[in-house]
Amino acid sequence: MCIRDRVSTQSTGNRNIAMNRLHRITAHLAPAQAAGAEYTMDEVSKHNTSKDCWVVVGDMVLNVTEFLPDHPGGKKAIMLYAGKDATEEFDMLHKREVIDKYAPEAKIGTLKK
Repeated sequence: MCIRDRVSTQSTGNRNIAMNRLHRITAHLAPAQAAGAEYTMDEVSKHNTSKDCWVVVGDMVLNVTEFLPDHPGGKKAIMLYAGKDATEEFDMLHKREVIDKYAPEAKIGTLKK
C-alpha cells in the first residue's frame, strides 16, 4: 500500500467516524430540538444528568450529553452546570465561537425570555 492509499483510507475512515458521531448525536433529537425550539429554564433544569445534560449559554440552549466525554476540561466541569445557566462560567473560560467550532450539533434552541 502506498502513502497516498493510506492517506485516502485514513481520510475515508475519519469521515466515517465523523458521520457516525454526528448520527449518534442527532439521532435521538426530537424534531422540535433539531429545528431550534424555545425552552424555559424550568424545562432545561429537568436535563441534569450525564445521560441527559442541557446547559444554557447566553440565549442558547445546548444539549451537551454527547459532548461530555469530548470536553477537554473533563465531564465534571460541564456537569456542575447540568440543567443550569452556565453563561458566566463559560464566558470566563471560552469565546462563544468554540460552540460552533467544537459542538455545533449541541445547539438545540433558545431560552424563552
